[in-house]
Amino acid sequence: MNAVRFWRLISLLLATTLLVACAGPAAKTPRPLRMAYTRWWGDYTMVIAKEKGFFTKYNVDVEPIYYEVSSKALPELAANQIDGGTLTLGDTISVSAYTELTAVAISDDGGISAIVAKPQIRNSGDLKGKKIGVILGSTYELLVTDMLRAAFLEPKDVILVNWDPENVPQGLQDGKIDAGFIWQPHTAKAITAGNHILFSSTQASWVYTGPGVISSDVVFAKALVFRSDVVKQRPEDVSNYLKAWFDAAQFRALNPQESNEIIAKTLNIPLDQVTGDAKLFTLDDNRNLYLEQQSGNTQSIYKWAQLNADFLVLSGGLTKMPDLRQLFDPSHLNK
Repeated sequence: MNAVRFWRLISLLLATTLLVACAGPAAKTPRPLRMAYTRWWGDYTMVIAKEKGFFTKYNVDVEPIYYEVSSKALPELAANQIDGGTLTLGDTISVSAYTELTAVAISDDGGISAIVAKPQIRNSGDLKGKKIGVILGSTYELLVTDMLRAAFLEPKDVILVNWDPENVPQGLQDGKIDAGFIWQPHTAKAITAGNHILFSSTQASWVYTGPGVISSDVVFAKALVFRSDVVKQRPEDVSNYLKAWFDAAQFRALNPQESNEIIAKTLNIPLDQVTGDAKLFTLDDNRNLYLEQQSGNTQSIYKWAQLNADFLVLSGGLTKMPDLRQLFDPSHLNK
């Protein structure tokens, strides 16, 4: 979503919020936490937490808000229409410029993001003068830029088109783009239609592999994010939300078939489409992720958040560097 559309949506939503706030006194009973999720392997933990009663177990009232297109949640979060959700590191940093956020945990590693292209685009060099779909102003452009650099091209050598990853398969089919940034399960849909992966995050220049290390790439990891005012006003609910989330993630690991059946039924999608390549992070994983980079931890979330923030500042998506230690706060992991 480009900056102009983003600001227009925020202005409209803020006006609506003010009208509702003036309508009457707030109810004494805390309203449900309105939490965003989308069609993504890591986000499906929300479905299990709700349907298997883990939120009820920890006495936290949650209203899951489902978005077919993940970028649609961003202006609503910025305008305080929802309380939080699962956002990539880059989106977390971007939205924090409009409303104060707190990333209390990391849901998953983001899986494998890719640039998928039409069959006639045989390699990255063939993209010169072609249209590449990606959300402009987002850190998803990082992968596009890295791919182009590997082919001795620059962004000015191609035509970047503002395009949501969820809509890339249709865009390729309609001929509106020649390639696009995408993730699962939409990658599989694009490939089934005859397209192919041109470049993926496993090939990115920032990925480190070494003895005993498969990959330290969590640049597109998804964070569990709340508006900071919610964290301050309802700290117990936030802590209980995390307990329910990690219980649900463990349930998914121990009961994959039952979990997938619940997810398919809840979202009304075929069972064979409940797929993904992201690693779900546990509570212990999170404690390691939130360690400082100086400790030698190659998966420090601060390292990867810094990479996202640097790109956003350099590309003009942010006017100043955010305080990442304040934004990514692990204090609720130990409550």
